[in-house]
Amino acid sequence: LDPGLPIPLYHQLYVVVKRKIEGGELRQGALIPAEKDIGAFFGVSRITVKRALDELEAEGYVSRQRGRGTHVTYK
Repeated sequence: LDPGLPIPLYHQLYVVVKRKIEGGELRQGALIPAEKDIGAFFGVSRITVKRALDELEAEGYVSRQRGRGTHVTYK
């Protein structure tokens, strides 16, 4: 992710995860790491990760359940 770009970090992260799902790197049913782990990996806040995952959920790419995690639902 590049904080110097005019594109918000949450959207950059959204695009990265979406491409991994569409490209088959993250397959249907795969568990996505926890928000804090994604944030630590990319060097962004948990809020940034949450917003990106919320967008992916709204578009049907992932399903999020408290206590169970975030799973890929895109086919």
